[in-house]
Amino acid sequence: MEIRTPAVSGTFYPENEKKLKNLIHDCFMHPIGPGKTSPTDSGEKIYGVICPHAGFVYSGPVACHSFYSLSASSSKLAIIVGPNHYGIGQNTASMIDVSWKTPLGLVEVDSDSVLELREHFNNTLNGGVYLSTNTVTPGDSSKFISVLSSGKAYVKGFEIERITQTFKDVNKARDFATVNAGVTTFEVGNFTKITNLYSTPDIGAVSGETTAYKTLGLFDDVTSTRGSASGNQVGVARARSIQYDSGTAGNTDAVYKLFLFDIRPFTYLTLSDTPSPTLIASHANGGVQITGNTSGAAWTSATYNTLNNMNSDTDQNFTLETQADAILDFTESNPFGDFGNSGGTL
Repeated sequence: MEIRTPAVSGTFYPENEKKLKNLIHDCFMHPIGPGKTSPTDSGEKIYGVICPHAGFVYSGPVACHSFYSLSASSSKLAIIVGPNHYGIGQNTASMIDVSWKTPLGLVEVDSDSVLELREHFNNTLNGGVYLSTNTVTPGDSSKFISVLSSGKAYVKGFEIERITQTFKDVNKARDFATVNAGVTTFEVGNFTKITNLYSTPDIGAVSGETTAYKTLGLFDDVTSTRGSASGNQVGVARARSIQYDSGTAGNTDAVYKLFLFDIRPFTYLTLSDTPSPTLIASHANGGVQITGNTSGAAWTSATYNTLNNMNSDTDQNFTLETQADAILDFTESNPFGDFGNSGGTL
């Protein structure tokens, strides 16, 4: 069996197995890649994908979307169709009884599934079958020839044997359609559906911006007014894409898919003792780290509210203390007075 050696190993991609695997993993986990590497068998029937094939550093993350879809499908056979970049040799070619050498090992061609195709029209240079001067079957440049090998088969109980090769005409794909200003969409990972859209997040490089994928705030309440947040912030995330889904675009009830990544929910802690002045003073400057005495777990404080805690038996929740602070003194052990009668008659 012949071995087809790599043509650009070590230039377009690493020739070292470990380095190549690490690069592939990074492309899958890239912000514009699938964001995950463990597809499940979806049973989806995939008839074809278009995949960019520049160097990994240029198009690897985008190409991984194609490979992720293929890995999640139930297909067992892949037919790879690629261009002839050098412009030499036959116009069309297929390979049998050969393995492709890669940094990850040998990949054997499924020779039993290979179909030999030849040009119908023989221009004396392309290995075609029929010359234009053939009076019985003149060469036709709009057709291929599918070459069926000799062999024996049984069809409906009858034995059929071909002693020599058989040629079968196949029309080349010549139909096409032109689409102007079309929009092509594709799924890029997990998404959440949103409405009441005020503006679009920074996805990539935009005018006047130097940082792509800026951080978005996540809140625990529905926004009632466009352009303002409601409720408490519960985390942050970044967006890799936003896509129209349904409704009238531009209206508040229009639905969009927001594809999020780097989702980081906040963890709120109830402290058992009065925080130090350093904690209270530093959270405005980006937070300070809190380490558990027993577990050793560490957090960075985002905000600190002196009213919304239970530091002692006399501390109450934010709402109660805010409303009652004007008339009650919560420094007393019992702000309502001692139980009993102080001189009067009940």
